[in-house]
Amino acid sequence: MAPNGNAFVINPSAPEPPTQYAHARLAPAGSHRTIYISGIACVHLATGEWPGAKDNGDGTYELDVRVQTAAVLSNIDLIIRKATGGKGSVKNLIDSVVYVVDMKGDYQGINEE
Repeated sequence: MAPNGNAFVINPSAPEPPTQYAHARLAPAGSHRTIYISGIACVHLATGEWPGAKDNGDGTYELDVRVQTAAVLSNIDLIIRKATGGKGSVKNLIDSVVYVVDMKGDYQGINEE
């Protein structure tokens, strides 16, 4: 991992990911820190399940953007709570960037969460 801030990983016993991302970085080291979170998907961090993605068994998936969005926000909340010892939560978010593949079909569902 890069030496820019303290890395924080929810499940350190999970298999090593193909990329070198920590779930979050806390910077600077001190009493007032900023948490940088990136690359969070809807995957359940402890079980590896993908909420909102139903395998149809034929190589296609049925996706529910509302369930996926709720799972991503839950993951972010868990990361913030664990990294801050319970002092912070998703309610402390200041800024976020969301990448959407289908703006027309998914934008409304994302904003419902």
